[in-house]
Amino acid sequence: MKIKIITLLLSATISTFLIGCAQTIEEKQLVEDDKHITIKLEAVVSPRVNSKIISPYDGKIETIFVKNGDRVKKGEVICRFNLKDETLKIKNIKREIKIIKQQIFRNSENRDVNIYNNNTDILKNSELYLEKITTLYAEGYATESELSNAKKEYLNLKKEYENVKKDNNNRSNNFKISKDQNLILLNKKELELANAKHQIENATVISDFNGYLIDALITEGSNVAKGSKIGSIVNIDNVILKAGLAPGLYQYIKKGDMVKVDFIVTPPYSVEANITRIIPIVDPVFGRMIVEIKLENSNFILQNGMKAMVEIDLKKEYQAKVKKYFIDKEKETVVNVGSDVTSKGY
Repeated sequence: MKIKIITLLLSATISTFLIGCAQTIEEKQLVEDDKHITIKLEAVVSPRVNSKIISPYDGKIETIFVKNGDRVKKGEVICRFNLKDETLKIKNIKREIKIIKQQIFRNSENRDVNIYNNNTDILKNSELYLEKITTLYAEGYATESELSNAKKEYLNLKKEYENVKKDNNNRSNNFKISKDQNLILLNKKELELANAKHQIENATVISDFNGYLIDALITEGSNVAKGSKIGSIVNIDNVILKAGLAPGLYQYIKKGDMVKVDFIVTPPYSVEANITRIIPIVDPVFGRMIVEIKLENSNFILQNGMKAMVEIDLKKEYQAKVKKYFIDKEKETVVNVGSDVTSKGY
């Protein structure tokens, strides 16, 4: 039994020793000397601009204006697609639209003729003549033959008028159907024309940023699918240094704080700068909050992915609090753990 208790105590002692030695992520970023406490963060250089160029067009590259490594300006043409097929398509659509509009106009013109050429005046005159003859016949001034002829002429004109009216109604309905169909077709063709023109406008790929062209994946004559990557624009005139901050230390640093940056290069290179931004959300890549420092890079020493150490002098008002909570914090002792294990009767 004694051997068992001793073994358990020894095991607990070793475990407690290891636990006591394990540092939190906050402790790992704190450095204390005789004078003060500093925060040291690992950082990496990122370009201010690192943007993919995505093909807005589905077609064949006709001309390339810049090569890998060339410096480009915002608005500068990078490449242009072959527009032969699209230009021919626009020409054909315009011709089809013209034909449809002419057809609509002709139908409208015929409809007007048919609707208003109904012999209305002739029928009205015949009706008035019949009334006059009827009155004269009743007074003995017109013959029965004249009355009969007047009736026959009126009835014939009325029948003709009704036929014309019916025909006009049919023509009007047919025109309405034809017009609706043509308008639908016209709208469809105008939409096709707008899309084709949009394709033409997008057939020239223009840089949205100042920077350098890298990772260019195209050649003249190559076919490119819409949405595929053509290359990237990178700008390192200014860079962003991203440092990972342990969440527990967030409250002790502020935007604008002065920092010293030592880049891991040969020969050594160091700069002083101010914190540009603090993002209080743990980044999934860094596993830390992000402290951003914007740096000028006119000599292009700083490159994408370069490593650095960022040193932040902790302000006096935070020194005692950080020391209390992160450096001199109370730890479990062997005696505490041993007493606990013994009390359980092992």
